[in-house]
Amino acid sequence: MLDINKCIWITGASTGIGKSLALKLAKEGFVVAVSARSIKNLNILKKESKSFKGSIYIFPLDISIKNQVISIFNKIEKTAPKRIIKSLRTIITTIGHSIKFL
Repeated sequence: MLDINKCIWITGASTGIGKSLALKLAKEGFVVAVSARSIKNLNILKKESKSFKGSIYIFPLDISIKNQVISIFNKIEKTAPKRIIKSLRTIITTIGHSIKFL
């Protein structure tokens, strides 16, 4: 059974596995922060989840830009409801290519 007090941040969530996972978790009652480059696809994802038990919050992001990753994490921390930040335990990255931060 999934814990509805948990939040998951999924990057690469606009299509494919990331999108499917975000929808599944929101349907089960999770609070899901989603990121991807395509704002259009993130908005579609949010609309598709409107009737679900959980919620989806969108945070557009190009994960290949390190400073954007840090900025978005801080934005999630500042703008998302406090129950999200208290329970953010998992970040799932489902991007379609590898990147190197070092």
